[in-house]
Amino acid sequence: MAAPRPARDPALAAESQTPAVQIVDLVRAAATAQGVMLTGTESAALTRYVELVFKWNRIANLTGARTPAEFVNQHIADCLAVVPYLRGRSAADLGSGAGLPGVILACMRPDLEMYLVEPRGKRARFLEQAKIELGLSRVNVIASRIEAWQPPVVVDCVVCRAYGSLPGFIADTAAIQAQDCRLVAMKGQVPHAELATLDPHLYAIQVVAVHLPAWTSRHLILLDRRLPATAIML
Repeated sequence: MAAPRPARDPALAAESQTPAVQIVDLVRAAATAQGVMLTGTESAALTRYVELVFKWNRIANLTGARTPAEFVNQHIADCLAVVPYLRGRSAADLGSGAGLPGVILACMRPDLEMYLVEPRGKRARFLEQAKIELGLSRVNVIASRIEAWQPPVVVDCVVCRAYGSLPGFIADTAAIQAQDCRLVAMKGQVPHAELATLDPHLYAIQVVAVHLPAWTSRHLILLDRRLPATAIML
């Protein structure tokens, strides 16, 4: 006699049974709340991405969100807030994890050469699969630590989410920054102590408040690298 199967957690069952039509409505609502009107292509890509995250979650431990609704409201909406602040033709997502925000940004800006830097093997493999299934031809998955990565060219914009301190973010990415690179750090509370340590002669600093129902406090820290005097004279 076969052993009885253990009962499934209803919450886990819901993860895989949420219909795509419901997910796309969640995605569109989250985008609208951020003032972003999605195209059909963008909606479809973000919806498929959410499905992929929950398909891979038990293997790669991508998110603690229990349902697609929770994931969209906490993470997709948060990442969409970054889109208007991207700069240049290339960007890197430092410590990409599940692709937050890098995959979201690539779906919204497929013209960008996007580098997803993620040293953890299972998550890097997920990012490769997401790249294939979402048709993100300009996404490059870098399965290494940022300190070991030697990009073919410097990048115009570097984004991080829950990476660490601002001084650490600047130091760890110094070698990959273009002359007028923009750094975008996604933060909760404004890190006043960290900001006080930065040299305003090296980076122009801007703090942008992001209003998200799922978050008590959310801010983007924009650090625009100042051109050296010699470059400005040229």
